[in-house]
Amino acid sequence: MSWRLRLAVSAFLFCSAAISHAAPAGVDGGCQPSVTVRTAPLTYTEDDSGDVRAVTALNRKSSLPLTQRSFGLGSTYAESRVTSYWKKDAKGCPVLDLEVGYQKTAVHIASELKDDACAYEHVHAHEMHHLAIYRQWLEESPVRLGAFFKEKFSSLTAMDSLSRNQETIRLALQEFGKVRAQHDEFDSDAEYQGNQAVCGRFIPKMLDRLEKEGKLP
Repeated sequence: MSWRLRLAVSAFLFCSAAISHAAPAGVDGGCQPSVTVRTAPLTYTEDDSGDVRAVTALNRKSSLPLTQRSFGLGSTYAESRVTSYWKKDAKGCPVLDLEVGYQKTAVHIASELKDDACAYEHVHAHEMHHLAIYRQWLEESPVRLGAFFKEKFSSLTAMDSLSRNQETIRLALQEFGKVRAQHDEFDSDAEYQGNQAVCGRFIPKMLDRLEKEGKLP
């Protein structure tokens, strides 16, 4: 029997916080766009206590639902967080300070994989690649988001305080969330098809056994 194996689906739940000072004046001839982007450290937890049913449930709740014949063997989950802080500098010019990062980042590995060290390491390595994508994206964010918001600076400073903060958060999360494409590129059909043969075909054999035992979702 052939299974479509879904090792990882990264999920996004965007959280935001905004702190507003007095509304900045619009950018004029004496003020240049000023944007600082800081990154929060990326930390994560690992959990291999949940079985295939539990990990599949995590993936089905994510932004990439599994098909009926797909099962989650691993899952990398992260919540994006953006903090927006508008203020004025000593000259009265508007300044934007952003902090971006991930929170509640967790890697889950199905507990049944602990029966085979090779299969466990195979799935774990896949999840670590997803984690590396998050980390690299985060490291590149100061340059990427800094350039993006300098282009948007004039339109944002023209808004009232509430609208400006809301739009800043929306745009930052939208840009920060574009990492999704890199996860999708890695989770290719070729990547998943290769799981059929690794480690003496332990993974498809395991799923066949779990189906016979009535332990699949």
